[in-house]
Amino acid sequence: MQERKVNGDPQTPAAESLAAVLTVIAEIFMIWCTIIAFVGGRVPIFGWEFEGSVGQGLVWLLFLSPLVGTIVYWAAIVLVAPVAYSEHHRRRSSPTHDDN
Repeated sequence: MQERKVNGDPQTPAAESLAAVLTVIAEIFMIWCTIIAFVGGRVPIFGWEFEGSVGQGLVWLLFLSPLVGTIVYWAAIVLVAPVAYSEHHRRRSSPTHDDN
């Protein structure tokens, strides 16, 4: 079986799977927080309280959502990178690895 490569780097199935799951979780979280900003409530994890209004929803969409999205993105990289590295290292050290 030939490895898929992106920019010359082999892709690892475990890292791809973890990244996909984290992406779905992050998107659900961001949509949930956006709804909370418009209708009111407490944002999970951060504990921010919104009374709910169009103004607060727009502030969330324009300022807070990109900030929280960036934090979630960095957290995903921190979680996925060790998995990708360990799987790549394991493949490189296996005797059946072919460098074609």
